[in-house]
Amino acid sequence: MHRRALKRQPIRKARFIHPDAIQQRAQLVDIGPEPPHRPAPPGGSEKTSVSVHPFTEHGNAGPASFGPGLAEDIAIELGRFSTLTVAGAGADAAATYAVRGSIRYSGDRVRISVQLLDGSTTDLIWAERYDRRMTDGFALHDDITSGVVAALPGRVQADVAERAARCDIDALGAHELMLRGKMLRDVLSADAMVEARGLLERAVALDPQNARAHMYLSDTYVIDGWLGLNDDQGAGHALRHARLAIAADPSDVFVQDHLGFAFLSNGMWRDGRVQIEKTLRQIGNEVESNAWCGYALSLLGDHEDTLREVLKSTARDPLPPAAFGWIRGQVFSLNDRYEAAIAELMGASNLNSLAQAFLVGGYARLGRADDAAIALDNFVTLRRSELRSRHLPDPARTVAALAGGFRAMWRRQQDWDHIATGLALAGLPN
Repeated sequence: MHRRALKRQPIRKARFIHPDAIQQRAQLVDIGPEPPHRPAPPGGSEKTSVSVHPFTEHGNAGPASFGPGLAEDIAIELGRFSTLTVAGAGADAAATYAVRGSIRYSGDRVRISVQLLDGSTTDLIWAERYDRRMTDGFALHDDITSGVVAALPGRVQADVAERAARCDIDALGAHELMLRGKMLRDVLSADAMVEARGLLERAVALDPQNARAHMYLSDTYVIDGWLGLNDDQGAGHALRHARLAIAADPSDVFVQDHLGFAFLSNGMWRDGRVQIEKTLRQIGNEVESNAWCGYALSLLGDHEDTLREVLKSTARDPLPPAAFGWIRGQVFSLNDRYEAAIAELMGASNLNSLAQAFLVGGYARLGRADDAAIALDNFVTLRRSELRSRHLPDPARTVAALAGGFRAMWRRQQDWDHIATGLALAGLPN
């Protein structure tokens, strides 16, 4: 299969932006009062360090530069991730994590093994093996590099967040708080958004220049908006923190794609589309960002484009997070692929009442009445629990009362109608 060569760009160097300048650049529109933060002196942004070591080579020798070149390519691509500090290929510097690998040649076949290790204990955190034919060396470099870089940053972030979860919160720096908040944000539940917001508010108070912390803090308001849980200032908070994030690091594609979501959450559909399409043109190996950009296209009503982007991106991660299934399940449903939607949403990816509503509709449309009835009862229970968690009135058992809060996230009425019709087919009165 032909693979497009990766576009090479120079690695960014961190630069200092005074918090006052960030505030000034962020105030482009009047979006209401800011959420409360406790004041704290600005600090430097923390990053997780990763060293990439030369790959050992065994068997019939391949091209002399293949092993060193592969390590160098991986280091270069990892260097594009704003949450990582990467030592150059072969550097034996002390780092929190180390990437090591081996290459075994046998005729025209090559087996490449890659490991992510704890930098101090050498405990194995993640590993993957790639079996390929040794044809075009550059194409093979790009293929393996793309696979490694699609998976490795997420494994690093998850490990840092898990370590942070075992520490006293007062001992955590802004970077650890951000990653712990991100882990909670990925749960996509109403309760997790409240907990994530508290951690991320602490992170931006400690470091007002932490773009990802502002971004994920904004995202807690975006997700609450999807679930109909925001108060009248929530969408404004989402946009404000998205602008603070983009002012702090305008080259981070995660920050770029999230600004698009903040626009969509404020009903700024045209601006949101422009921002998402801009991000897709520069996304590179940022698989998670690519998947979320695809979901944004779904909110805009472009379901065929969504399916292409989401399937392309999520297939590249060998250990996809539950949020990928949450996205895929909705996208399959909106493209009338109900069996596939059910397969995604019946397990770990059933993260909130929105996913449950799509699951109900999938069963109902396939004529699985008993499954639809059980799923509908679960939807009603979960939805009422979400609303009670924000001290909102207990809703009636109707489509309008239980699913009306989902309407604002969709640009087109017919996409909300897709959800409502599925619930009605399962027996929920309009």
